[in-house]
Amino acid sequence: MPIKTPDLCQARVAFTTREEGRVEIAKSDSYSQNQSLFDRSAKTMTLGAVSEKGYLENAARHVHGWTLDEVAYLTRVIAVANQRMQDLKLAVELPETIVIVKTDGWEEGGANGYTRANAIYLNRNSLSEKLLLHEFFHVISRYNAAKIDKIYATLGFRRCNEVAFDLDTKITNPDAPFLRHYISLRVNGEPIEAVLALVATRAYAGGGFFGYVGKKIVAVEGPDDAKVVRTVDGAPLMYDHRVAIDLYDQIGRNTAYTIHQEEVSADHFEMLMSGETGARHPHLVEALHRALAS
Repeated sequence: MPIKTPDLCQARVAFTTREEGRVEIAKSDSYSQNQSLFDRSAKTMTLGAVSEKGYLENAARHVHGWTLDEVAYLTRVIAVANQRMQDLKLAVELPETIVIVKTDGWEEGGANGYTRANAIYLNRNSLSEKLLLHEFFHVISRYNAAKIDKIYATLGFRRCNEVAFDLDTKITNPDAPFLRHYISLRVNGEPIEAVLALVATRAYAGGGFFGYVGKKIVAVEGPDDAKVVRTVDGAPLMYDHRVAIDLYDQIGRNTAYTIHQEEVSADHFEMLMSGETGARHPHLVEALHRALAS
């Protein structure tokens, strides 16, 4: 059985053994099913096509077991976070159990941490209070859709259908594998509607995938229940972030981690939970608080 730790709100937190973590990470889910050809090649560092099964088997090889010292440290962090959530009067739904798995990060190009379903995957070399809080937000997001719609709305995003974006060079974020919210922007003086996505800047040729990441604004069109990607000559209409001069007027400049509104929100949550002051746009952190406490 997993090592038990203090509860976090109504959820039981469980650290996995190496064997349990390998079983957890190898489960097929919305993230592994939605990966592109580039995702699987880059995240396994393999030249050539990789199947979902191949990706999952590779990920399992990077799982490790927790040490007693690591469990003791993260248990203290969880206890403080639990009290902080009570003090802030946050009202969120959570799964019965939150699973925490230790990896070396190389199943995701050396990432510090990420989430899938009710599991948080932490890089053994990057353990910190801020990282755990950031990743915990992604679990909250996954289980509180209505509240997250409100949080995203404070950043200028509105709910729509799941937008299909099936490029072979798409880079899938395990914390936000779907494109379900769009924002209104002006690009080169033209009003557009768009989603935020990641696209590889070139074909995979070896090495870690972070060197290939390109932040993109992908234009969409249609009613809110039937958004589709706009195309030009059959190719998606995409722009770099820098050409949308009003993007940061809406999502703020509290963090440089702006690949997706989910990551902006997770950093705002970390600021709220840690009591960090000095944000350039504190009203966005306050708006997140109101949404989670309502």
